[in-house]
Amino acid sequence: MNKSRLESFTDGVIVIAMTIMVVSIAAPTGAEWTDLWGLRYKFLVYALSFFTLAVYWKNHHHLLQKVKNISHTSLWLNIALLFFLTLFTFTTAWIDEYITELVPALTYGTVMLAANLSFILLSLSLERLNNLPSNVVLYTTTLILNIGGLALGFICPPLVLACCVALLVIWSVPRGYSGS
Repeated sequence: MNKSRLESFTDGVIVIAMTIMVVSIAAPTGAEWTDLWGLRYKFLVYALSFFTLAVYWKNHHHLLQKVKNISHTSLWLNIALLFFLTLFTFTTAWIDEYITELVPALTYGTVMLAANLSFILLSLSLERLNNLPSNVVLYTTTLILNIGGLALGFICPPLVLACCVALLVIWSVPRGYSGS
């Protein structure tokens, strides 16, 4: 498969997921500033999810800038990544209703972990196939932080989201990709 088809398909799926997330935020029930303020957690969770998808999109773009070859395995790993990224629409809608509850927080963090793991496996697959260096320290660090965030969620569920923000910041830092 031509890598441009993979990029186009991925772009389309991520854009649709981003759009669905914003549609799930209902307008305030009144016309006062306090009514808008009541939606602050919904907006914050939406922003976290939106920018998470944007960071995955950016890193996916930079990863594919480095590669020339795509394998059958990498296609399936990309599909797995997209599956988990689309689950952000569900988990965002759930956690913004129950931001301090354990199960929605753990579900959100687990989707983040699954997307993170899928992206790492896709990266490793493409790096190996194209004889590129891997950033094992980054991959290991983010998995540990993600799992640590899930463990902290049992103490205080919003800490799962705090760790997701930290992951977002870590993956946002440019790493000298070719073509960037």
